[in-house]
Amino acid sequence: MVRNVQKTLEEVVKMATSDARADLYETLMRVAFGNERILLTKHEKNVAAIVPVIDLQLLLALNEYIDLETARTALKETGKLDLKLLMKKGK
Repeated sequence: MVRNVQKTLEEVVKMATSDARADLYETLMRVAFGNERILLTKHEKNVAAIVPVIDLQLLLALNEYIDLETARTALKETGKLDLKLLMKKGK
């Protein structure tokens, strides 16, 4: 399965870091209880994300099964991920 990661990022709510800082409580409530994912930007560049804890747990679990170096290289070169190619050998 090949997934266009750029398209996925475009679907996420974006918020300037200054706006998130100004209303941190509301931002955290949106994530914690509204299950939103918020992409933080600084000078219109993506710099970080605030995600629900379950998303972080899934990301950490996925880390056990994929080769992160290969994934980062693929994202940088193509903007896409092919999960079959990223699977760690022996898993």
